[in-house]
Amino acid sequence: MISVSPEAVNMLKERLVMSCSEAGIGFRVVVADDERGEKTFIIKVDRAQEGDQVLEAEGVKVFVDPASAVQAADYELDYIDEPEGGFVLT
Repeated sequence: MISVSPEAVNMLKERLVMSCSEAGIGFRVVVADDERGEKTFIIKVDRAQEGDQVLEAEGVKVFVDPASAVQAADYELDYIDEPEGGFVLT
C-alpha cells in the first residue's frame, strides 16, 4: 500500500482548503438557544447563502446567517484540543 509523508499530508490539506475556498465551500455556523436557554451551535460544510456574514481566515471560509450572527455577536469560535474539547464559543 502507498504511504503518504507528513509533508505531502500538509500540502494536500492546504490544497483541499484552497480548492474548497475557490469553489465557494466553507463551514456554516448555526447558533441558537437550547431548551435551557444556553447557547448551542452546529458546524457543517455548506455554501454561502444570501444575507450571510462571510468570515475568512487563512483561506477557510465561515458562513453565519443573520439570526445566528446576532446570537454569536460577542463570541469567538475556538477549538479546545482535549478529550472533552472540540469546537466551542468563547
